[in-house]
Amino acid sequence: METVSCVLELILYGLVRFGRPGPARSSMSWAKLDNIRSIRRSLAKSQSELADMLHISVRTVQSYEQGRRNIPPRVQELAGVLLYLERRREQRKLQPCWEIRNCHPSVRGECRAYQLEAGDFCWLVTGNDCGDQKLESRGAKLEKCGQCPVTKQWLAS
Repeated sequence: METVSCVLELILYGLVRFGRPGPARSSMSWAKLDNIRSIRRSLAKSQSELADMLHISVRTVQSYEQGRRNIPPRVQELAGVLLYLERRREQRKLQPCWEIRNCHPSVRGECRAYQLEAGDFCWLVTGNDCGDQKLESRGAKLEKCGQCPVTKQWLAS
């Protein structure tokens, strides 16, 4: 799992540093990472298209949308990447997390988001860390991220 995380991190680093914005799309409404239907609608995708993008079955998307299954943090993270990339096309450069959170230089030096110059991807690349806090799980981290002004820059329209 650590290898997959590292590979995903490198891919995202490339997207953050070298990604090119695409054509502007319609404004995205509020979408929480634990609401797959809202995410799908924000992306204007069918269940089949979203399933393909998330590397899961259509049945699984249907189960998430109907509340029969909890959405694991891994799927929430991938959905967050999709939302972020869509939102990034619509907005100008987002303010980095270390500026928004006013992180002390000593905290910045240890921060993976700062090291990667990915301050708008802190919610994904910092593991269970948030600034100088260590959270007990990815689920707890994603819950905290949902309330953070860094992710609210692109989660809310």
